[in-house]
Amino acid sequence: MEAITIIVACYNVEAFLEECLQSIANQTYTHFKVLAINDGATDATPKIIDQFAAKDARFQAIHQSNKGLSETRNVGIAEVRTPWVTFIDGDDYLAPNYLQQLLLNANHHDAVLCSYNRVYKTTQLPRKFGMSGSWEASQLQRRIIGLVNEELSDPSQADSMVTAWGKLYRSEIITEHHLQFTSTKLIGTEDALFNIQYLEQAKSVFILDEPLYQYRKYNLHSLTNTYKAHLKMQWSTLYEKIRPYTQNKNQIFETAFYNRVALSLIGLGLNEQLNPNGFTARYAAIKALLNEPLYRKAYADLKYSFLPLHWKVFFILAKWRCVIGVLLMLAAIQNILKKNQ
Repeated sequence: MEAITIIVACYNVEAFLEECLQSIANQTYTHFKVLAINDGATDATPKIIDQFAAKDARFQAIHQSNKGLSETRNVGIAEVRTPWVTFIDGDDYLAPNYLQQLLLNANHHDAVLCSYNRVYKTTQLPRKFGMSGSWEASQLQRRIIGLVNEELSDPSQADSMVTAWGKLYRSEIITEHHLQFTSTKLIGTEDALFNIQYLEQAKSVFILDEPLYQYRKYNLHSLTNTYKAHLKMQWSTLYEKIRPYTQNKNQIFETAFYNRVALSLIGLGLNEQLNPNGFTARYAAIKALLNEPLYRKAYADLKYSFLPLHWKVFFILAKWRCVIGVLLMLAAIQNILKKNQ
């Protein structure tokens, strides 16, 4: 009997999908079911899915008109009949022992997660969490909401644990509490919210700080590589939805929330670096952001002493609302990121 359902959301990933699905087929743990969902792809994605379903009974092909990532995952959730469920994106792939290691550590826990490799064209970099073993679900929930204290020494960790992929979920919790992904048309925000809601109902989790998931960073068609005109609005919506999970809890949740808002300047700023409307538009967007009351409070409350020197300078410039300084540092960050790719 299958123990795990693997939901694979697929949209125009013909260049990577075969490697993704083959990495699932090659798992050392074999008692699983795969729901490979074609979300209205216009390339060879449907054909590849059908080929795997034809040769391996564990794979089921599902075809639908384009609905977006969240709705596609929700379609899969409705079909789950196994104790556990995990998600993988169609342009990523798994280490051979991914399922075996996650299930091995699932006893007496409501979720298991592992770290991952960020895969670039010529190299890969591990994203380790610096946390391992058994944790209360509320501790991981707070960590996903935002970094605090010494965690701020590496702001790049702000969203390292928010993803839906790389995790094993107890399907009973999802079903019993009618949990679904909220569509935001943006990778990351729907994942963070789903995890926060799931952890609100969970008791304990196990963190395996071993990079067993391979997260591809060079798919140029990915949402992470395109300018998102509504990113700030989407993240503001996310903050509104996160807020209830920080109230009536201890102060560390409140601090984590405002630190998330402050650190989001990095992502919002890098998104503006992709703005096709040029420097004037980028300047105006950053200026508006630095003057918004929510962000001004977040920068004022941020504990700069924990930040590395370059990030300390960046956020002091933000606090002073020095738009040119912030833009220059964002341009430098963007150049560094391009070299890694």
